Amino acid sequence: MRTLPRSVHRSLTTLLAGALAVLLGFAMSACNAKERPRPRAEGRPLVVRDLPAILRNTIGSETTIQGAEQVLVSGYGIVVGLNGTGSGDAPVDVRAWMEREMSLRGIGSASMGMGGVSPREMIDDPNTSIVLVQSTVSPGLPRGSRFDVLVSALPGSATTSLEGGTLYTTDLRPGMPTAGGPSARIFARASGPIFINPFADPAKQDVDAIVRTSGRILNGGEMTNPLELIITLDNPSHSRARAITAAINTAFPQKFPDRQPTAKGRNDEAIALVIPRRYRDNVGEFMELLAHTRIDQSFPQEWSVRYTRELRDEPRLAESLSWCLQAIGPVAIPQLRPLYDFPELVPRLAALRAGARLGDALATPHLRELATSGPESLRLEAIELLAGMGSDPQVNIALRKLTEEKDIAVRIAAYEALVARRDPTLRRRVIADGKFLLDVLPSKEPMIYVSQQGEPRIAIFGDALEIDRPTLVFAWEDRLILASDSPGDDLRVMYQDYRTRKVTQATADPRLVRFIEFLAHETTPEQPAPGLSMSYSEVVGALYELTERRNAIPARFVAEQDRLQAELLAAIRTSLGSERPELAGETEPPDLLAEQPLIGALRDGDASRPAGETARPSFVVPLQPATPPSRSDPIP
Repeated sequence: MRTLPRSVHRSLTTLLAGALAVLLGFAMSACNAKERPRPRAEGRPLVVRDLPAILRNTIGSETTIQGAEQVLVSGYGIVVGLNGTGSGDAPVDVRAWMEREMSLRGIGSASMGMGGVSPREMIDDPNTSIVLVQSTVSPGLPRGSRFDVLVSALPGSATTSLEGGTLYTTDLRPGMPTAGGPSARIFARASGPIFINPFADPAKQDVDAIVRTSGRILNGGEMTNPLELIITLDNPSHSRARAITAAINTAFPQKFPDRQPTAKGRNDEAIALVIPRRYRDNVGEFMELLAHTRIDQSFPQEWSVRYTRELRDEPRLAESLSWCLQAIGPVAIPQLRPLYDFPELVPRLAALRAGARLGDALATPHLRELATSGPESLRLEAIELLAGMGSDPQVNIALRKLTEEKDIAVRIAAYEALVARRDPTLRRRVIADGKFLLDVLPSKEPMIYVSQQGEPRIAIFGDALEIDRPTLVFAWEDRLILASDSPGDDLRVMYQDYRTRKVTQATADPRLVRFIEFLAHETTPEQPAPGLSMSYSEVVGALYELTERRNAIPARFVAEQDRLQAELLAAIRTSLGSERPELAGETEPPDLLAEQPLIGALRDGDASRPAGETARPSFVVPLQPATPPSRSDPIP
């Protein structure tokens, strides 16, 4: 046997020993790595919410939605087109900031066609006024969504009235506005004609109970950069975050024109949320459905059985269980139907609410019964639910009858439901190229209803309503005079515009629909028909004057309840908890949102009422959640 030379043998031995040493080193390192404890984040206690067992395993039971509350947005802007009732009064820093912003927008720049007047000259013009613009917006509201804004003269300003003014485009940022400090991100913009409390002479500023230094722009705000919603897990977990994201996107799939999925996971404890466009006008409903959606979506039929069984046994959980059943979807309908005539009212109403929102036609007869003869506290909700039911002539017939009820709130709710259902008996007109909408519906109980938020809208109950004749009416300190000598005559009208002092004399049709068109129409070479070119606010004020104070229109006058100021006040108080220096130490909001009387509810002894005259009562009714069609989707 041949042997290797000694030198080669020694080399191989050395090489083998080195390899063994390297392998041993790796083994020791691995062993040490296993033994050495990995650095861990500081542990947090496990969060377990105190909930009934039936309500666990839902998204709302394990997460918190950050920023779900209404958010105050505001900014400084300038109103133009006043009748000498404005002023240039403003704090030095606000004025300097406004001049800079106006320069950036081209005012005073000849190259942009606005070189005729400088920002300072425009601010000092008595026909303009620097104002505070405020509103509240829902987080996650899609881009392009519209909302009402409140416009107010600055505290201490010499501005006496914003009547007839138009707000230039104003940027809205979160919280109360600051001038000169760092600027927050722009969330929305606002612009448009200002709607002043219309139930008095617009030319009078000191003898009535109306605050004219504050008004609103109906649908004047537009969301430009939606606020982000974040879902935070109580107990961070990548697997749980993925499961919740999948559950949300299954329950609320992306549909046209949504640009992105409803939920998108960020990490083990945060999920970004976008409100689908189909819930743009029902953000509250979306939030409730989201919170009551099950994370594990298997066995929906079994959970429907469990929820309805619990609904019978635990009526105190009825509202939450109703949302849970709605979140399951149409598969829950067979389990809901036996409860539609359940003897106990609370479970019965919860089941009907869920069935109606899931589109079950078998819920309709029970809802009709509640709407027509149910307890007073439930009639309005039953009407609202009927508004969303599928096509059914019996529903429309029942709602038409309800528009003749003695209860004003029921009548208005039925009207809003007919609007939502696009009832063929309701006729809609767009007045004066979009100043406002005019709805006319048949009714044996004549009434005029006006909106004070959202889309400007006047509804006439009674399609044959006319101004009484013969008549002689002097209104607004004789600036508006109506005369007719016999029942068959047209109206002779004299009107003096309080801004321009221009006097218009014309003949008008006494039929109320035509008369409203006459009040709003602006005479132009292209449209030479006579008209008074009144704004929506002025038209509403004229109708109130002729109905409630002069008794020239045989109808009740009803105004929609104002809720914007209540929302603003709540949002301002919430923002006071922030650390922003200008709010430090405040316990009440600064005098930026003066308390005002409800529009349509004038105080007793109003000085603007003629002596010795007793006016019929005016009414304020609550806003119904049914959303009217847009101008682009008119009712036939």
